[in-house]
Amino acid sequence: MAEIAIELSRKNYKIHIFTGKEKVIKVEDKYNYDEYGICFHFFKFPRSFNLFNHFKVSTEIQRSIKVINPDIVSIHFTTGIFTTILNGKLPYRTIGTFHGLGYPTIENFIKKQIFKVVEIFSTSRLDQVWVLNKSDQNLLNTMFDNVFLLPTNGLGCDLTKFNPENYRSSKGSLREQYNIKESDIVISFTGRYVNFKGYDIVIKTFRYLENNFKNIKLVTMGGPDSIHPTGLNREEEEYLTNNPNIIDVGFTDNVQEFLAFTNIFFFPSKKEGVPVCIVEALAMVIPVITFDARGCNDLVQDNVTGILMPLDAQPQDFAEKISELLKDETILSEFRRNIVAIRDQLSRKHFLEHQLNYFESL
Repeated sequence: MAEIAIELSRKNYKIHIFTGKEKVIKVEDKYNYDEYGICFHFFKFPRSFNLFNHFKVSTEIQRSIKVINPDIVSIHFTTGIFTTILNGKLPYRTIGTFHGLGYPTIENFIKKQIFKVVEIFSTSRLDQVWVLNKSDQNLLNTMFDNVFLLPTNGLGCDLTKFNPENYRSSKGSLREQYNIKESDIVISFTGRYVNFKGYDIVIKTFRYLENNFKNIKLVTMGGPDSIHPTGLNREEEEYLTNNPNIIDVGFTDNVQEFLAFTNIFFFPSKKEGVPVCIVEALAMVIPVITFDARGCNDLVQDNVTGILMPLDAQPQDFAEKISELLKDETILSEFRRNIVAIRDQLSRKHFLEHQLNYFESL
């Protein structure tokens, strides 16, 4: 959301950002917000189901909002929306953007019902709702008439940064640093190392792939989340730690440099709004293999720009499909040509233009 805040401030809007101080992803901020007069207000957003803590923070947030007396309040993510409006509907025009509803994808019955109550309650206290994928729109439209789909491939990405042409001549040094040969096959994953992002499926699938290909590498970019499990048992964790063919880059600002020598992007997640990592991979003209799940199937066209696997697919199924692709370069080449044809649709400029036009229209 940084670019939107910057652009609005350039148009002489006064911007206040309410956020948590602790970052799940430890990366440096891209902008010096002080230069733009953007005010930050820090709150300890709860990451648990403790209703008392949510209500306490909601009271603090609403007290601060009242002092500011804004024209518009725009809230992103389920936790941010629920915590902000729990203490009462705001007396200001309030817009919420869900980056993927939680309850449709949760298997645990009790947890599913909790998320359903939270997300429906949150929607009921918003003046307007934006969602990132068609499945969420269709679901909420059965209950509300103020829900709209962002027509922009999610948030998009910076196509000048995620451009394979920029990295044609710089592959060698990075390959050398991580001991990746030109002849190696590279599978990449970007995301938190948690089971609901499919991290465990990635590792288990790679074990099968190693039996089929001796020159295969797995590059993982991201990191663990202290409150969510990886989905791996102790033996699988040891395999991961001791395998020289698995390269854990960690959190990085240079995802595009690793994608530049990636053959297939592998992201078996079932819980997405519209995954930015898939947008970035496609922008780098890399075929994607993922689940036929909401958000993912909004981006990947099956057998056109990648492969959509059934929701009950297992690691061995993924391994078999990836092996088929790697053994038939003509299919991968066709996928890459198809991706080039739709690449401009992935630009973040479409999201920025949509949001700026929307706010100014209000």
